Amino acid sequence: MFSVIACIRDDHDWRLILVAAIVCLAGSVATMLLLLRAQRSEGSQRGLWIAASGFACGIGVWSTHFIAMLAYDGGVPVAYGAWGTLLSVAVAIAASWLAFAIGLGGRSHLSMSCGGLLLGAGIAAMHFTGMRAIEIQGHISYDPETTVSAVLAGTMLAGAALHAFQLLRGVRRMVVASLLLVVGICALHFTSMSGITLVPEADVAVAQTIHPAWLAGGVIAASTTL
Repeated sequence: MFSVIACIRDDHDWRLILVAAIVCLAGSVATMLLLLRAQRSEGSQRGLWIAASGFACGIGVWSTHFIAMLAYDGGVPVAYGAWGTLLSVAVAIAASWLAFAIGLGGRSHLSMSCGGLLLGAGIAAMHFTGMRAIEIQGHISYDPETTVSAVLAGTMLAGAALHAFQLLRGVRRMVVASLLLVVGICALHFTSMSGITLVPEADVAVAQTIHPAWLAGGVIAASTTL
């Protein structure tokens, strides 16, 4: 816990962290509103609303991740691989859509909770796909225990978010489910980041990359779309 706090305090720009939190909250609220509409729809309309909620969640998670990454300073210049960055947003949207389709499509009272666990796993997959897109003159070292803790925390909290969405009603449903999803996304990201080390290596070549300024523009466009 203290290592996570120290990571946020010492290695991140607080202004961008605040922006990431606002985007994460907006994405989570939009997701739950669209998911509510999907739950109240039938047939092909339900499918369209599920797709919309998956898109909103995926874009929100992806934007939060990369804004937080732009806030991160590991002591090594960082750029981002184009294909890895695009793959990470595709993973986020696809995993969110699949999780919501399973959650609303299943007949068991545990379907939404299972969908939430899948959503958490998808968020983790997006996070590490996004981390693979990082290009530095060196390599990234992960602490195994911290990484496992991050994935478990994010997955369980995402499962709790959709469980609350199914169990609660009215304003409480939206507030509790949205906040649990925000906490899950942030817990996964910052816990994982507290366990990484950027190790410089002079003989490592950097592939074709997206400059952080261009990435920031893309994230702003995605957030505005959301």
